[in-house]
Amino acid sequence: MTYVSRETVTALPLPQFNDTRDPTADTPHVAVSTLDYSGKVADRSALRHLGWSYGQHITLVITDGVVKITEKRGGEYVIAAYGYLRLPAEIRTCARINRHDRIVLIAIRESRALLIYPPVQAAAALRSFTPSVWQQR
Repeated sequence: MTYVSRETVTALPLPQFNDTRDPTADTPHVAVSTLDYSGKVADRSALRHLGWSYGQHITLVITDGVVKITEKRGGEYVIAAYGYLRLPAEIRTCARINRHDRIVLIAIRESRALLIYPPVQAAAALRSFTPSVWQQR
C-alpha cells in the first residue's frame, strides 16, 4: 500500500462558474446507461423524468451524431413494454452506438426531448467545453 502524508497533498481551487441560469428553471436529468443486444436502453429514469411510458409515440432524429427523441403523435416508434426505450438497429448504426456501449442520456423537460450521446460524442462535447483538463502534462 502507498500512503500519502497530509503535507504532500495540495488542495486545488474549485472552479468558479458564471451560472446565469434561472434558479427556478428545471435542471435536465442526466443518466448513463448501456444497451443490450436488441437495442434496449437499460436506464428508464430519463423517460420517467419526461413522463413518458409504454405506448408513447416518439420520433428519433440524429444530428451531429447525437440522437434526439421527441414526442410525436402517431410517430413511427413507441416506448416499449415496461417503459423501456429501444433504439432501432438503423439508428444505432447511424449514431455509431454499439452493443454494451455506455451512453449518456439527457432528458430536458422544457423541450420535451431526450438526447442520447454515444461515447465518442459525449467525450467530444466535454473536451470542447473543458479542453484544459484533457491536455496531457
